[in-house]
Amino acid sequence: HHFIHEDEERRWQQQQPGVCVITAAEQSVDADDPVRHNEPRISDRRRFSKQGGVPDVRIPLPHHAHVHTHARDGNHDAHLRDEGHRILRAEAHTSKQDVDAALAFVGYVVFGNWSLDVNSVGFYQLAKILVAPTVVLMQYFLHGVTQSTRVKLAVALLCVGVAAASVSDVSVTTYGFSVAFGCVVITALYQIWAGSKQKELHASSMQLLHEYTPIAFVTMLVLIPLLEPSGMGDVMSGSIPSEKTVLGFPLTFGCMMAIFCSTVLGVLVSLSTFLFIGVTSTLTYNVAGHLKTVLILAGGVVLYGDDLNSKKALGLVMAMAGIVYYTHLKIAEKSGGGGGGGEKPESLLPVSLKATTEKK
Repeated sequence: HHFIHEDEERRWQQQQPGVCVITAAEQSVDADDPVRHNEPRISDRRRFSKQGGVPDVRIPLPHHAHVHTHARDGNHDAHLRDEGHRILRAEAHTSKQDVDAALAFVGYVVFGNWSLDVNSVGFYQLAKILVAPTVVLMQYFLHGVTQSTRVKLAVALLCVGVAAASVSDVSVTTYGFSVAFGCVVITALYQIWAGSKQKELHASSMQLLHEYTPIAFVTMLVLIPLLEPSGMGDVMSGSIPSEKTVLGFPLTFGCMMAIFCSTVLGVLVSLSTFLFIGVTSTLTYNVAGHLKTVLILAGGVVLYGDDLNSKKALGLVMAMAGIVYYTHLKIAEKSGGGGGGGEKPESLLPVSLKATTEKK
């Protein structure tokens, strides 16, 4: 951020009287201002112009931007400089939010793979089911968001049904339970922040992903040699790394294509997560995830002839009943019936566009 030197500014003002030029962080500059929290950042610049010649412009800008201020009047100059300092403070806050989201994503990936590595598939699946009720609890303690009794009943019915239909072998150790517990907590936190950070920063899903992804990438790059057998010790000792290490793994064409496809799918999962939570809610995202599980199980029975015992059948019925009941409550809430209660979805539009659309 750069404010032009006073002498340069004075000369510029003599050539351009009464002009004010500001490029500002629309998405975050007023994040800590309770009065203008929801006001579009660039709404009316006539008050900064001595001649009133600056048009009313509404432009969505990135929430990291430089600030250049020019004004002939000393009071205007002081006001604009104060605006710049507020932008600096808001951007520092924004950077911390980016780091929080990046660390939550890294923890979600690391603990998820760790839990699958040390636990049975059945217990790993059970831990994933418990993310939904954990989201309900953490939203209450972190943000004061409460769900109605009927919503909690629908979620409980859904979780019990999915567990009955999909979980069979549940074997766990104390170590595995600890890792799974950490996985559930960090996954719930990541999903909650995927929605709340968009609202706090007044940023769209794509903007938030754009900001935190480089931080997450660097963090992952540092953690890989610490958490995975890298084979660096073999290289340092002059021996050939084992195939079970990162450096010794045989990168055949098939493996490289599998890694590439996995990477593309991972990007789509992250993008769809932020988009879905941004327009709905974290809890609804979990319900949709369980619907996917139900469809997979039912598809296996219908298309591939998987065994359908009474336990799995009852579980599928309970899970679908919970999903239908939850959907009914949310539709009633949208129509003004107040059936669901809880959090409100956030639009994907930037703040200025939302304000313009609402006025229209």
